[in-house]
Order: sequence, then C-alpha cells, then structure tokens
Amino acid sequence: MMKTILCPVDFSRNSRDAYVYALEIAKNFGAKIILLHCYETPVVFTELPMGAIPVNEKELYDNAQKRLRKFISGVKVAASKIV
Repeated sequence: MMKTILCPVDFSRNSRDAYVYALEIAKNFGAKIILLHCYETPVVFTELPMGAIPVNEKELYDNAQKRLRKFISGVKVAASKIV
C-alpha cells in the first residue's frame, strides 16, 4: 500500500501538473505527499585567479521556501476540484 508520495518541484507548469496528479493518487490511497525542491549554490568558473565569491545560503533557502509556498497556494484551486 502506498503511504507516501515524493513529488519533485521545480516551479514549472509540469511540476504543478505532477503535483495535482500526486494529489489525486494520494486521495485514492490515503497517502501523504512530500514536496521536494533542490537548489544548487552558484559556482563561477574562470581562468583568472579569484577569491571565493560569497554566497548567502540562507537567502537561497528563504527564496526557495517563498517560491514553494507560492507554488502550493497556486495549486489550491486545482486541488479543490479533486475533492
């Protein structure tokens, strides 16, 4: 029996559609959904010797969280039709 569905999210229309599909499956099986979004810290390649470029990882994380909340609220209309 399916208990958990892992649904990757890149904030695209395709991932929105995949999330809606996962909601339908979760409803049929009584499963929970875990949304997964991964991000990379930027890497700069250059032939010139440079010091490390500072990356604010908290800012990257906070931005991803903000986009994820916006993604979820944007799908609520589609999710309400599944009831």
